[in-house]
Amino acid sequence: MEARGQSSEHLPFTPFTGEEAAQKAQIADGQVSSYSTPLISKDSSDSSTTAESSNLSDEPVTWIGVDDGGDLGRPVFLSDEPAPTEASEANLIQKGAGLPSTPKSWRDEARLKGPAGRVVSDSPARKNSPLCDKPEADAVGDIGGIFVPSSRRQYESVAEAVWHAKEGDVITLQPGTYSEVNQILLDTKGVRVEAGAHGKVEIIMSPTVKAAPIVCSAEDVALVGLKLVRQGVVEKVEGGDPNKNNAVRACVLIESGNASVDRCTVMCQTGTGVYVMGESRPTIVNCTLTENVHAAIVCCGKTYTNLGGCTIKRNAGFGVWLLESADGNFAHNRIGRNSKCGVLCCGQCQGVFDSNKVSNGGQGGFWAQGSSTVVITNNVIRKNHRAAMQVSDDAAPIVASNTILEGEGGGIVVHDRAKGLFVLNDLSGSCRAGAGVMDKASPLFMCNMMANNNGGGAVVAGESSPSFIGNEFVGNGFVGVGMKENTKVLIHSNVIAGTDGYGVLMQGASKLDVFDSKIERNEQSGICVCDTSVLNAHGCTISAGEDQAVQKCGITLHGRSKIMIEDCTIAGNLAGNVLLNDHATCDMSRCQVSGSKSSGVTLQGASKAVLTRNIVSGNKICNLLVLDDSTLEGEWNTLSEALGCGVRIMGGPTCRFKHNTIMSNNEAGIVASGNGRLSMHLNRVSQNGKDGIHIEGLEGSEIVDNAIFENQASGLRLKNALDLKVTGNLIVASVEKPSTTALVLRGNVGGQLAGNFIHTRQGSVAAGHALQQVLDANIPCETPQAAHDAIATAMDSLAHYERKRDQHQVILNPDGSVAVASPVRKSAAAAEQTVESAAPGDSAPPLRGSVDKRRASMAGTADAPSTPVTALVPANPVARGGGATVPPRRSSMVPASPSSGSHAM
Repeated sequence: MEARGQSSEHLPFTPFTGEEAAQKAQIADGQVSSYSTPLISKDSSDSSTTAESSNLSDEPVTWIGVDDGGDLGRPVFLSDEPAPTEASEANLIQKGAGLPSTPKSWRDEARLKGPAGRVVSDSPARKNSPLCDKPEADAVGDIGGIFVPSSRRQYESVAEAVWHAKEGDVITLQPGTYSEVNQILLDTKGVRVEAGAHGKVEIIMSPTVKAAPIVCSAEDVALVGLKLVRQGVVEKVEGGDPNKNNAVRACVLIESGNASVDRCTVMCQTGTGVYVMGESRPTIVNCTLTENVHAAIVCCGKTYTNLGGCTIKRNAGFGVWLLESADGNFAHNRIGRNSKCGVLCCGQCQGVFDSNKVSNGGQGGFWAQGSSTVVITNNVIRKNHRAAMQVSDDAAPIVASNTILEGEGGGIVVHDRAKGLFVLNDLSGSCRAGAGVMDKASPLFMCNMMANNNGGGAVVAGESSPSFIGNEFVGNGFVGVGMKENTKVLIHSNVIAGTDGYGVLMQGASKLDVFDSKIERNEQSGICVCDTSVLNAHGCTISAGEDQAVQKCGITLHGRSKIMIEDCTIAGNLAGNVLLNDHATCDMSRCQVSGSKSSGVTLQGASKAVLTRNIVSGNKICNLLVLDDSTLEGEWNTLSEALGCGVRIMGGPTCRFKHNTIMSNNEAGIVASGNGRLSMHLNRVSQNGKDGIHIEGLEGSEIVDNAIFENQASGLRLKNALDLKVTGNLIVASVEKPSTTALVLRGNVGGQLAGNFIHTRQGSVAAGHALQQVLDANIPCETPQAAHDAIATAMDSLAHYERKRDQHQVILNPDGSVAVASPVRKSAAAAEQTVESAAPGDSAPPLRGSVDKRRASMAGTADAPSTPVTALVPANPVARGGGATVPPRRSSMVPASPSSGSHAM
């Protein structure tokens, strides 16, 4: 509302401290002028202005800030009221003259007369006000009267002045302390109570006021630059409406309207500092809310509060408390050292908390409860006791771009059934985990940094099901991500690195799906899976990092845990890339496992593993290490370039290899010893630094239809092995190295050794006294060209099987060239069935025509029809020592009797 006139008293409030404040509080020239306050004429027609009901004292009133002989300046008049004439203005200072009556308005008509002639409003606040049944307020001592522009009078207390204020009145309080015994009811639109330009103004509410001493219930009312203190103790009221009970105990109650509280200090010894209720829309800025015995500010109902630039500290309860459907904008506040949480959000509240500093909360920084959906962004939340932030019940906040540091109880804890979106936060330096999820909570963490937390990056428990996408867990203590009990966790595109313990630790019956993540440089295992936990990993990199100085194991399994790993890179881990213990099971496919200073994959105890289409290479001791009573099945894998052997089998395990390539290992391709069983079908074992296959002590092993060639010691070495079945294999010594052997038998070797295509160059077979029988039972090959042709045939056969698979596999030919099979959508089993069930005269499978021509040429019958086989051995090879042919072998690859070439050892 526009104002006319001018007043030098209405200056902006500027707070001062120390000596400057004391100096500013002095009178301009140190002068105090006294004026006798005019009494109201008794014969006035307006009963509200009679001497008995007058608010003016008959004692002299001290005016502050005016020199002797000076006047008070022209008063400010509202634009909708007539400006007084000079005669009427003169009446203001004429002793004993009555003031002109105020024009009637809607406000006058709405008033009622209270006891002792006091004018009261019919608003709920005033009907219940102690002013209705209390005597006149005491004088305020040497402060002087309080001028109300609309009435052009002075009043002895703030409550009296506000009571008589009209719309738009600005009540300016001079420096000093005001002791109030009645409620200050701001229920008239536009009324402002302000501190003067210099000094401090303190309003102390007496303990005799049992209701909220300051009540705002109108539009555009304001409290500016004041220190508001409520003294005394109000007993807690049992029963009834809890909001009303708490409102009674507050210092400032905002019932409705859009009240403004600016640059005020609020201290309440009975309850809440500021209580906001109903549908009010207050603005509270640049205030200090401190030493309140309950919360500093409570917002409930359907309120919308703007709280900005405030300091909220050392309160015995919460700093900011939102209830029910409260909403608002809370920005740039400093909230610290409160006995409970800095901010508590309950019910269905909303609101945005932006760019606040929240610290040293006794129960944490933020706590979202109920069904609240607050937005918490760009805050610094530091050094809070317990957790920096808790989310519970059914709350679902949005927490983004916050810095959460040094929480004594952790960074963010989400529990009960809570959800929430946590994005781009920095959670660092907490005494416990950066993030904790428990009970049945299901939050989503995206693109957060969780670093250097003593208790881990994230810890998940209960039946919770959180999702972690695009986060970085770096340098945390004990664990990057830990989970236990019955949790179900999703980890996608995360970096988990530099942990003092485990990158990922799974316990209990937890389940984890981890995709496209990098897990490296953790001091223990990259992933450790225990108890009955289940891991599904796809597209991950689990490694010791570039320097390969840490991370003992890539993946470690214990108990009865299960894992399924696809398309992962597991590399450079010191004590092994994949380690299975106890009764753990592993299904691994299309992975690259390399560079360990121990083994690539290790099986111990009674563990089980199925390996399919993996490349396991470059590991120091061996690529595969199979121990104890474990079970291994490997298909379509490439096991190469180990500094030791390709596969090492010890103890009593059961191993089955089919369609694998075991080549270019520094020592043997496969070394098997102990009392286990080994089954090998359709594998390529070539170009290894020592033996191709070395079997010692095993019983019941099967070596069938394999291509074993170009190994640098012997192709197949058997020692003290019984009940063997060695049939249908291509066993060729190194063509370029005369000292190598194709087949070596030592000690007590027994079983079937027949139907193999064996390179019989001078000294290439060492079988002792059984040499001739071995040669008679198998198919000899003496010349280098025949050996080359046999190897080419074997490669074509392997390529034929490979073409029946859905994916490519790289096969190295003896001359160093690369052969890649074309994918055909048939399973390997279907491909094998096609070959084995084909009858003589049927058309050959793809790539078999050139093979059949070679076989026919070797047999001297170029036009002979194709003969289906199941092994990697030519069907009609040249017989040893002449041009006679050996009859085609049966599809079982084992002759029926010794007369047809079999040999029993």
